Amino acid sequence: MLLVSVVSLGCAKNLVDTEVMLGSFRQAGFVLSGEQKMADVLLLNTCSFLSASREEAAREIKLALKNKKKGALVAVTGCFVESHGKELKKLFPGVDIFLPFSGIPEIGRLCLHALAGRQNAKIPKKDKTFIYNSKLPRVLATLPHYAYVKIADGCDNCCSYCLIPSIRGRFRSRKPEDIVSEVKKLAALGVKEINLISQDTTRYGEDLYKKPALPLLLKQLAKIKGIIWIRLLYLYPSRVTDELLDTMASLKKVAPYFDIPLQHTESRILKLMGRFYDKAAVEVLIEKIRKRLKTPVIRTTLITGFPGESKKEFLSMLNFIRKIKFDRVGVFEYSKEKGTPAYSLAQSVSSPEKTRRKKLLLKTQQKISLQLNKAKIGSKIIVLTDTVANNTATGRQPADAPDVDGRVYFSAGKKVKPGALLTVKVTKALPYDLLGETVGN
Repeated sequence: MLLVSVVSLGCAKNLVDTEVMLGSFRQAGFVLSGEQKMADVLLLNTCSFLSASREEAAREIKLALKNKKKGALVAVTGCFVESHGKELKKLFPGVDIFLPFSGIPEIGRLCLHALAGRQNAKIPKKDKTFIYNSKLPRVLATLPHYAYVKIADGCDNCCSYCLIPSIRGRFRSRKPEDIVSEVKKLAALGVKEINLISQDTTRYGEDLYKKPALPLLLKQLAKIKGIIWIRLLYLYPSRVTDELLDTMASLKKVAPYFDIPLQHTESRILKLMGRFYDKAAVEVLIEKIRKRLKTPVIRTTLITGFPGESKKEFLSMLNFIRKIKFDRVGVFEYSKEKGTPAYSLAQSVSSPEKTRRKKLLLKTQQKISLQLNKAKIGSKIIVLTDTVANNTATGRQPADAPDVDGRVYFSAGKKVKPGALLTVKVTKALPYDLLGETVGN
C-alpha cells in the first residue's frame, strides 16, 4: 500500500487543484496519510500570491525534505513552481518532482512510475491553458457537505499589484455543461452547498460567448436536486450586472452573498491599481444590491499602504467603511511584488504604518460587525451544520462562506449530524460569530 501526504497552501482555487491531484493519486492506488514521515510521496501544492506566501511554501518544502523517508518522493506543484521554478530547483535539489499545472491530472501515475524506477514518465511542459474538467477524479478535502467548484481559471484584469495573470495565464471558462456535470456528481456524493470560484467569477463565459454567462449558469445549477445553497465568490465590482442581480434575486438556492474585493475605495488609488471603477461606481453598486435583494451580505477586501496612498486617502477609506457598513471586511498590507507594474512605484508608506492602518481598519470593522450581529439577537436563522461535539454544534448561515467568515455556535442533541439544515434562534452576538439554540429542522 503506497501512502501520499498532502500540504495544500493558499486559496480555495488552489485547494480544488489539490483535490484533483488527490483523485489522481487514488486512481493510481495511493492511500492518503496524515503523517509525512510515513508517506511514499510528500506532495506540496504551493501559493505565490505574496512574498509571505512564498516564504511559507519554502518552509513547508524544507520540512517535507526533512521528513522524507528513504526511497520516498517529494513533489512540489502550484503557483510557486510556475512563478519561480528555476530558482526552486537550485534552492531545493532534494525535491524529486517540480510539477506544472498541466501535470495535475497525471501526478498519481508520474509518482507511481518514479517510485518503480521507470524512466518513461516525463514531466509535462508548462501549459497555461490547462483547466480541470468533470471527467477527472476528485477527492474532496472539505467537509463532505460542501465543495468549491472552479468555473474558470486565469485572469485578464492585470491589476498593477498582482502576479496572478503571469502565473495562471489568460482567463478561460469551463463549459457550462461540464460544470453542471461536476455539480451533479458532487450532489450524488451528498454535497449540499456549492461555492463557485475563479479569479474573476463575474467574467464567466465572456471568452466562450463574447458576453457574461454567469446568470445562465446559475439557472442551470439551481435545478440540480440535492444542492440547497449556491454561493458566488470573487465578484469584480464593475461586472456585477443588473441581469446578475435579478437572477440572484429570483433563485432561492443562490445565497444573497456578494464577495466583492474592492481593494481600495479612493478613485486615484484605484486607478493606480489598475482597477476599472471609481468610488462613485462602488456606492451606486452597493445601493443597487441593497435595493434589489432581501438581506444581502456584502463582503470586501482592502489593501493598505499601496504606493502613493496618503493619510487623507486612508482616512477617507476608513470613513467609507463606517458609512457603508460592510458585513465582512478583510484587510491586506500592500506587498511589493517583482514582476508587477506597481513594483516600480516609490514606496511611500512604511511597513509599521501599513500595519497600523490595517489594524485600524480591522478594529473599525469589528465594531460594525458586532453592531450588525447584535441586531440578529432574537431572530431565527437557517444554519447548515458543520461540526458536532459534546452537544455543541457549529454551522454557517447563507451569510457565512467557509473558511473566511464567522460561525454559528448552537446547542445540539444527539440526533444532529454534520450536514443537517436547522433553524437556530440567536441568543448572543460576538464580533464575528453568533451563539444560539436549535428550534427546529
